[in-house]
Amino acid sequence: MSNVWQCLDNIYGLGGVPAVWRSWLGGEFATFERAFLERRAEPAVSYPCPQECGCSHDLVERADGSYLAVCTCDPWNCDDFAVLRDEAALLELNWPRLGRAICKAFECDYRETDLHVPLTRQIGSKFASAVPVVLAIQNARDEFRQAVVGVVAQLGRPFILLGPTSRFLDANSIGLLRGARAEFFDLASHVMLLPGGVLQARKSGGELFSRFLPQPSEPASDNEARRLFALMEALETESNYHKAPVTRVFQLYCKDGLSRDEVARQCHCVPSLITLRLQAIERKLGRKPAELRQFSSQFERISDSLSDDRAAHIHRKSAIDDSGSDSED
Repeated sequence: MSNVWQCLDNIYGLGGVPAVWRSWLGGEFATFERAFLERRAEPAVSYPCPQECGCSHDLVERADGSYLAVCTCDPWNCDDFAVLRDEAALLELNWPRLGRAICKAFECDYRETDLHVPLTRQIGSKFASAVPVVLAIQNARDEFRQAVVGVVAQLGRPFILLGPTSRFLDANSIGLLRGARAEFFDLASHVMLLPGGVLQARKSGGELFSRFLPQPSEPASDNEARRLFALMEALETESNYHKAPVTRVFQLYCKDGLSRDEVARQCHCVPSLITLRLQAIERKLGRKPAELRQFSSQFERISDSLSDDRAAHIHRKSAIDDSGSDSED
């Protein structure tokens, strides 16, 4: 497990002097600081005791700009010591930066929303149905459970809940999530921090969160699937788009369940172009792209069947040609 996710579980209030962050992050401190921490304008007011006795020293500014860490034990127990100005800085987690990085790793749309729940925010949405993606960073089991209760009450719909680790997930929280048709995913199991400060998902968001894909409301007939598939092929031939071809857009939007913005990122184009492709699909097929998801598996079978038929035809033609050549010799 990366030190990053354990660190977020353990730093109360997600703020502290560099020594506190460094003690948990170890060799990942410099990378994580550049990527996801911000320095407050005002310095910290306390500093952890280097003797690890459990006390904090009050920081008192001196004339030269450095600080003196004064023991607050009663009775006095630890020596006072000097602290450089940079080491007295208060570093806090930058939620928007971390939220954007997580959304990018899971190919979600970044959308930060204050849920009025402590240390918990909606950071984005997934799939065209805009399933909320929520990040909760708590420091205790009871606080985590209260956060789950708050999110369930605020959203009133299924959602994806992320947290640094599963340390605070218990049976009560699982029951609350199940009742809301929500699910918890820990970042420690699914996301890595790369040396450049980029977060990388071990499994794509589409695969990991596939349970949240919209389900078809009614079975789709094979005849209708073949008719729509033929129209899709005709549209591909007619349009001949080099950027964001309609079949690629259909694959990403209808089969993989990505949102318009996610499809645009995959196709390396602007979201407005994806909107035009989706409109073209709707005009040609007479169905909204979201409705076409129920045909995606059938489209795939039809495509595979046609590929097999074409391959067999080529094989048969080759065999006939070879046979003809032999008879002439």
